[in-house]
Amino acid sequence: MREFAADIEIAKLNRKINMYMNTIMKKYDLSSGTMGFMMELFFKDCVCQKELSLSMNCDKGATARAVAQLENKGYVKRIPDETYKKQKIVIVTAKGRAIQNDMSNDLRFINSVLFEGVSVGEKKSFFKTLQKLNRNIIKKLDQD
Repeated sequence: MREFAADIEIAKLNRKINMYMNTIMKKYDLSSGTMGFMMELFFKDCVCQKELSLSMNCDKGATARAVAQLENKGYVKRIPDETYKKQKIVIVTAKGRAIQNDMSNDLRFINSVLFEGVSVGEKKSFFKTLQKLNRNIIKKLDQD
């Protein structure tokens, strides 16, 4: 047995969170994958897909697929960038804005479930550690 199997625990937690989030996101006809993009767009409206990929730490293809799904559901629209014609600017539609508060409340609820019994100090420490882990893997991916 491995002494410290953080990778396995992270994978298990990620899977369980995604399962739960998929259940909650059904009412919006979204999945846990597209939900992250939607939340990012609520706070960075009128952003080009390239910037969205960077902020989500995601490749351009995955971003394009997620944005296309959101566009097909009427939550966002893409328009050509006036300066760089090849780029698309992603804008949240009125339909997308209409779910923003409910979706934010749902995510706050998920966080409350996750962090039940966890002190403020433990949350801060956990968040800082997650940020470090994220930076480490991004750095490694950039090297390869």
